[in-house]
Amino acid sequence: MSSYKASWERLRALQDVEMFRVTIDSLQKIVDQDAVQGLSKSSIQNDKMLMKITFF
Repeated sequence: MSSYKASWERLRALQDVEMFRVTIDSLQKIVDQDAVQGLSKSSIQNDKMLMKITFF
């Protein structure tokens, strides 16, 4: 459960963006930033799963 809370925190960058303005590029930037920060594969996968549930 705490891993998904951490994912929500990372996706918080999009909280003020209207849903129809969220693009694949804006989601990819978050994933790229995760990788640069050295997050684990499972953390990045959690972010991707949350993105799919929320935006697709």
